[in-house]
Amino acid sequence: LFDRIGRSIYLTGPGELLLEKTNRLLALYHALNRDMALLEEEGPLRLGSSITIGKELLPGFLTRLKERYPALRAEVVVNNSDHVERAVLENEIDIGFVEGATRHEAIYREAFYRDRLVFLCHPGHAFAGKRGVPPETLAGEDFLYREKGSAGRELADGLLAARGVQIRPLWQSISTQTIVSAVRAGLGVAVLPYLLVRDALGRGEVAAFEVEGIAPERSFAIIRHRNKYVTRGMQALEEICRE
Repeated sequence: LFDRIGRSIYLTGPGELLLEKTNRLLALYHALNRDMALLEEEGPLRLGSSITIGKELLPGFLTRLKERYPALRAEVVVNNSDHVERAVLENEIDIGFVEGATRHEAIYREAFYRDRLVFLCHPGHAFAGKRGVPPETLAGEDFLYREKGSAGRELADGLLAARGVQIRPLWQSISTQTIVSAVRAGLGVAVLPYLLVRDALGRGEVAAFEVEGIAPERSFAIIRHRNKYVTRGMQALEEICRE
């Protein structure tokens, strides 16, 4: 590659060829690094969210993420927590937002917020505003429930079952607002996330009551597959949740 002549070093023909090709390779390498970094900042970033988080928290998170990475495209699917967890496992989404616990050991989970569920009834119901309602009295009530796979429903079912109360829902719906409307019409009682019903409670459209020995609280969490490569956008979104 070199000729040493006196105190000087000169490139040979093969040396000049190697230098030319190496410079091209280095230029390609730096261009690749730049393009890969741009892709991380532009997305798409595939997200899945439970209904409560998707309505109340995720829009604010994405607004702050957009301030950091204006070109980042975040694609969102809103469904129940069970569906979001499956989507993470099957690599259909990059990050999920769920309520309550996760089941699979391949899931990385980090809690970032605590929420509570409230029991609801019509303002004219005998339970309205009461504390310490005996759990066994709920067995005779018509229950308006979220669909199977909802983290809130699973939490309520578990707490009630622990007190010997088995619920057979009169209504099942993926729509919280549908359930609130049915409670407002006096069709039954429900248990729903406070964040989603606080406005209806504030307007007096429905009333809350407390059940003796049952205080349903849960945590919101951000999840991803443990083997998932964490891009800049993903890392920024996780930091925003922690804040």
